[in-house]
Amino acid sequence: MELHKFPLDNQKCSIQLMSYAYTLNHLQLGIAPVDIKLDPIVFTNIPSFELKEVTSYNGTREYAMGDYSCAGITFHFDRYWQAYMLTVYLPSYLLVIISWLSFFIDTKSAPARVSLGVTTVLTMTTLTTSVLNSLPHVTYTKSMDIWLAACLVFIFAALVEYAIASQLNCREDRKQHKKTEQLRHNIFQLNSFQLHNKNTARESTDMGSTTDLQAAEEDDFKGKDSDLLPLWLMPAIKHGISSRCTSRHLDFHSRWLFFLLFAIFNATYWTITF
Repeated sequence: MELHKFPLDNQKCSIQLMSYAYTLNHLQLGIAPVDIKLDPIVFTNIPSFELKEVTSYNGTREYAMGDYSCAGITFHFDRYWQAYMLTVYLPSYLLVIISWLSFFIDTKSAPARVSLGVTTVLTMTTLTTSVLNSLPHVTYTKSMDIWLAACLVFIFAALVEYAIASQLNCREDRKQHKKTEQLRHNIFQLNSFQLHNKNTARESTDMGSTTDLQAAEEDDFKGKDSDLLPLWLMPAIKHGISSRCTSRHLDFHSRWLFFLLFAIFNATYWTITF
């Protein structure tokens, strides 16, 4: 049996008749298509296969003792693949699509994304093991082996994508914290410099009033520091983060990239298999 395209394969079973005592000069065998009669009850109840055609052939075989006449019948079978679509292909389709749902979950929701990724990987591994154990064991790669391996790779890649997105998210948080501290320090220095200039200008006129003004302005600065900070912080941080690859960008592009790659794989797989 040839199982390279399993379960979308076609099989041929041949029966050959040949004499071992009489050469072609003494005996000639032949089978005509009209001589083939099949029992409809037997050939319509074959499990896993459908009989599509029966052909006959006549020929000779050359040996050292002489030429011998031979005749044979070939049965052409098509495998029933609908059951595999429901038990193998459809569940693997759903598992791959479910793994893509992690791209729509916030990267900071680690329990949700990790549990979804690990669950789909383990489920696909279990499905692959159970299916391969029930299939014929051969030394070469079957079509279904390629399908199951590709689905497992897509699901595992979605889990790896979250690991990369998580690292990007941590890097963004560190950079945002660093920018916040730097801008807070710059704002403090700027206000201190302005306050010093005001105090220097008014020092010669009124020493007492300058001291009160300095205290008032320092209190005013401390009170307004938290209000002024977002106005300075948000545009700078948005500009700094938007110019680089972020976890949100990675998730957004992964949605389309994974779908496109899986669509290309499906088109190639079904074109070659059929």
